[in-house]
Formats: sequence, structure tokens, C-alpha cells
Amino acid sequence: MSRIRLVVSTVVAVSSLVGIVLGALGLAVLFAADLPGLVLLPPSSRTAFVAFAFVALLVSWMLFYLERRAAVGELEARLRRSRDLQGAIDGLSTLRSEGVTALFASVPKPEEFETWVARFEDWERRVVDYMKPRFTAAIVGLFSELGAVPAISFAHASKDPSIASKHEARLRMIAKELAILERVIQQGSHLVNEPNPTAWEILWQRQQGG
Repeated sequence: MSRIRLVVSTVVAVSSLVGIVLGALGLAVLFAADLPGLVLLPPSSRTAFVAFAFVALLVSWMLFYLERRAAVGELEARLRRSRDLQGAIDGLSTLRSEGVTALFASVPKPEEFETWVARFEDWERRVVDYMKPRFTAAIVGLFSELGAVPAISFAHASKDPSIASKHEARLRMIAKELAILERVIQQGSHLVNEPNPTAWEILWQRQQGG
């Protein structure tokens, strides 16, 4: 809970307690209960005290109502953001798995290489199109603008001289892209943390039919 939320909750709790006490005293005065000091009040002062007590009770209840409503709204917003991020991460994970199994792990024959390259480029476009509305421009740029690609060798690269160098060059690109996606997925997964609602929030949601 943030410091501001803690201060607001404390103020509302104290105000509610004061309102309840004043409301109880107002009822005591209204029904002429034999409480020390209250029975000595003149009729006009009793009326004013009862009115003030019930106004204080009403204001404290309204403050409590608004604070609880704001708390539930904040909780729902946090849950919604968390679930949206989880959905985006799940979709990105599916695309990454496709890149691993259908592209990186496959070894095309020379006559299949152009088709394999076309599938690779189509996969890249789909990943970028998926990321643009769901992630920041910096993350999209990290994937779409690879920069320097490490000169790594792969044991499963094609051994056919006609496509060996081109296939390995594409595998290096895919490996870097897959590593970027893995990093985004891991970081996003750490951010996905649905907060547990408090007892008051659960009661409030039940009253609202949630």
C-alpha cells in the first residue's frame, strides 16, 4: 500500500470512529439517556448536538464509502493491467515457440531454402505486428532492429555448400531474436503479480455482486 493510500485510510478510519462516537452520543441525547453531562444540556443545545452528531456520522460514512470504492477501483485496475500483460506474454511465448520449432530447429533442403526464408520473414512481421500495440516502442525496436549479430556457429546448420553460409546467417538472426523474446517474456512474467484483495475489498465486491 502506498504512503498516500495509508494516510487516506488512516484519516478515513479516524473520521469514521469519531462519527460513530458522535452518532452514538447523538442517539443518547435524542432518547434522553442518562449520560453524565448530556442531560444537563438545554433543549436547543441538545437539538444542535443531535444534528451535528448525525451530520458527522453521515460524512464519516460517505468518506468510508468513497475510500473503499476507490480502493476497489485501484485493485480492479491493477488486476486488469496484470491480466493484460499476462495475455500479451502468453501470445509472445506462442510466437517464440513457433520460431524455435518451425524455423530455428528446422534444416531446409536447398530447394526448400527460399520457402524457409519466406516463412522466417513472415514470422518476423507477425511478431512485430503483435508487439506494436502491446509493448513499448523501445522493446519493438529492440526486436526489429537487431544491430550487430554475433558470429556464432550452429551444429545443425545446413552442410550443403549452396545454402550453408546463408542458412547460418539466418540462424544467427533467429537466435538473437529468440533471445530478445525470451528476455521480454521473463521480465514481463516478473511484473505479472496479481495482488490479493483485502477483507474489506472482498466484502465490498460481494455487496456489489462481483
